[in-house]
Amino acid sequence: MITESKNVPGTGVRRQLLYSTLNRTTQQSVDQKQRAQETKERMKGKPFQTRKAPPLFCKSRKIFFMAIQNGRLDRISIGRIGCNSWTCPVCQIKKAVQLKYKLFDIACLNNLSHQLVLTLDPKKIPKEYLNDKNNSSHKYITKLFNHFKTVINRKKFTYFNKIKKRYYSFDLKKQAEVFKYLWVLQYQPRTGIAHLHVLINQFLPAEVIRKLWMKIGGGVDVWIEGSRNVEAVSRYVTNYIVKGIDEKDFHKKGGFKYFERRYSVGRSCLRPENNSRRIFKKLSDIEMRRKLDTHELGFIIDELKDPNSADLEIIFRQGEKPKVERKDDDS
Repeated sequence: MITESKNVPGTGVRRQLLYSTLNRTTQQSVDQKQRAQETKERMKGKPFQTRKAPPLFCKSRKIFFMAIQNGRLDRISIGRIGCNSWTCPVCQIKKAVQLKYKLFDIACLNNLSHQLVLTLDPKKIPKEYLNDKNNSSHKYITKLFNHFKTVINRKKFTYFNKIKKRYYSFDLKKQAEVFKYLWVLQYQPRTGIAHLHVLINQFLPAEVIRKLWMKIGGGVDVWIEGSRNVEAVSRYVTNYIVKGIDEKDFHKKGGFKYFERRYSVGRSCLRPENNSRRIFKKLSDIEMRRKLDTHELGFIIDELKDPNSADLEIIFRQGEKPKVERKDDDS
């Protein structure tokens, strides 16, 4: 929900109407959106940096939350809308924590109980991906992982187990479950080279993984470990999303570039059920009022503390008198 400021005819007063929004870019004007798109194109491939200050539109608009108890509106809490951007020093950590819990839910839902760590050997990385002026190990390792998935899904492997001293065959296509995964990318603080923490839903022979990964161009440091507690291993891996993100030099050590993925989830993974639903599509002011009348919705007016702002119109069902609570404007 966002607010739109407008003049009230004959009064000289400006009021704000709260209405549904599809995404955070609607907080911006057309000119702002165009400038934002131009900035994105210009920043692609450049080293990521956190802003010194939040964007102008971050928390510049209001949002309200309705609490319904026993089928009736109980109270309304008023807060502000953040920009939800990785570059924002205010929203960055909140976004990372939300993503961490999202990935944790996906990992538990799909029983991703095995952790696989894939590394790179700097000596084997092609010069176009790693040189004195450029570190694109992120691009290289994600390219290798996609190739790794393709090969291990298509081929049958024979390997020798040193402990049991015998040969075994492995064919992923004949496994009972469909191969599922998610990965989180991290950089080595010392070398700045990317590596992957991968959660998968079944055990893969270490001999097969190491041989295949090294053959396609990966490093020798490869290991896989299973866990009886899927929540524990999922929590451990998803913690890498927020690890060190509040440090000032995190992204200098990290090596991320603008618009590079920090994680990926396989298409075969089930997603948690979405509990939110859209009530109205994006509507004009007149269309919104018609919709409100159709759904028997009225307004209450809450006086804003900011003297430069006008009244705030909040939608509620006619005949109800909910309590209005105000959150801290900086929350």
